[in-house]
Amino acid sequence: MKTMDKQKTKYGIIEIMPNGKIYGYVNVTRMTSEREVLIMTDYLNLGYSIMSNEYKVMGGNVSSIDFKYLDEDGEVIEGSAPIVNHGYIIMKTRLKKYVPTED
Repeated sequence: MKTMDKQKTKYGIIEIMPNGKIYGYVNVTRMTSEREVLIMTDYLNLGYSIMSNEYKVMGGNVSSIDFKYLDEDGEVIEGSAPIVNHGYIIMKTRLKKYVPTED
């Protein structure tokens, strides 16, 4: 069974699947147009053409924590509070290896 190949980039990784599909992945916390241009330029410099680009939110949830403590008067205080576990954003870019042709 053939496995995928991985290539490190300045901002993330490129995965070359056994079926020939190529994807670039970058984890981001926030995205700006300037950063997107830097990432796309890196792909172009590595010899790839950009076919499509999308963003996916991964992970994250809301849960709660139960607590119990003594206040300053010595009374027991119990309760629960919500906790937000923030997810992350993945920029997924479908790529194609650029092959120059002669005119």
